[in-house]
This record gives sequence, structure tokens and C-alpha cells, in this order.
Amino acid sequence: MTEYPYGQRDLFAEPETYFFAKCHQRDYLAAWRASRDRFLASLVARARQQSAICASCQPALPGSFALAERISVAFEELRLGTMDAADFASAIEPFVVKYEVFKRLFEHYSADGKRDPRSLPASLATYVLFAQCLAALAQRTGSLKHLSTLLKLCDALASQSPASFSAADAQTLSNVIETERFLVERLAMQCAA
Repeated sequence: MTEYPYGQRDLFAEPETYFFAKCHQRDYLAAWRASRDRFLASLVARARQQSAICASCQPALPGSFALAERISVAFEELRLGTMDAADFASAIEPFVVKYEVFKRLFEHYSADGKRDPRSLPASLATYVLFAQCLAALAQRTGSLKHLSTLLKLCDALASQSPASFSAADAQTLSNVIETERFLVERLAMQCAA
């Protein structure tokens, strides 16, 4: 079987451009599934561990907002039904664009949406939360744009060691990958019909 081409290196350290994606092999989808299955098995094992790695977080920066807090609040509003999917999509859109263009996010942004120059790169915990938001949005709306970003983000997350995630984040990411698989399988069935 062909090896999934986007699981061979750390995609946060060395981002993938996906320009002319290497998806022409006949068994590309099977290779993607096998790659995600291996990572998922490792994540599930990590999620079962009782000791969690504490995610380091940069202290609050005056004059900026924390990305994790901003998207967490919006995600909770979506979950509770106090924000609809369209407003949620608008709330996270600047970060979808930033991830698509730069292949990275940062912990803090200024009020005008620009990266705070004092900020550290986003933590894995922030990326897991962002993936959870993308998965929920793609599932609720059927948005291929958000599914595409989710696939790229999951490639980057799957390029990390499962030991890099806290047990809670490993569990959340396991759920995200299950949702990602469902959405891809559903799309494959729609294309085959």
C-alpha cells in the first residue's frame, strides 16, 4: 500500500503547502485511513493514561486576546445554541484564513486580529480546540471549506507524538478524528453516487 504522504514529518515545524496534493494514487484514501488509524490507536492509549501533561500557556498579554479563550467561548455558545452556525463560522473565519495561509496560529492576537508580536505559537491544546471547532462546523453545515482545513490541521496534529498531548486533549482529538473520518466517508459515498 502507498504510504500517506502527509504523515512523514512534523507539519508544524515544516508546514505542507498542499499545492498539487499527492492524491493521485489509487489507494490514497486507504493510505489516509491507515495513517489515521495508527495515530488514533496511539491517541486512545494516551487518553486512557491518568497522568496528563499540563499544557503550557503564555500569560495574558495586555491589549490582546487569547485565541483559545476566544474560540472556546464561541464554541460553547454554538454548543448551547446561543450562537448559530453562520455566526460561529464568522467568529472563527479569521483563524481559518490564518491557518490556511500561514499553516500556524498564535496564542494571542491584537484587537484588530493581527498576531501580537509578543505571542508564542499556539499550543497543541489550542490546535486541538480549533480542530474541534472545525469538525463541529463541517458536520453541522456540510462545509467543504472547513472540512478541507480540518483535514490539513489533523495532518499536522497527527504528525506529533501522541505523548505530546494531555490525556484530555488526546480524547478530544480522538473524537475529532472520528468525526473527520465520518465526514470523509460521507463525502466519498456522495461522490460515488
